[in-house]
Amino acid sequence: MMCVRQAPLPEDWKPCKTYELGQTVRGGTFIERWSSYGEIYYFNFKTGNSTWDHPCDDYYRKQYETARVERDALAGAVPAAEAPLVSRL
Repeated sequence: MMCVRQAPLPEDWKPCKTYELGQTVRGGTFIERWSSYGEIYYFNFKTGNSTWDHPCDDYYRKQYETARVERDALAGAVPAAEAPLVSRL
């Protein structure tokens, strides 16, 4: 089993799992019962907002891009003057 480290969640955000029960009825005739669960989403209990992506994904994506551009510029792969600028949060 592989352990994956996750970035901490901002205050009021919690990971949640989907869980849904239902049944299929066609023409008044019962066909089947079903359940669906296990997908992770994130819910902010203060604001009521939810998202499928980790709430910090954009922040870390920008951090990675900034570090990559700076590394490439230092290595001479891309002249610093031509490297795209990424705003820091």
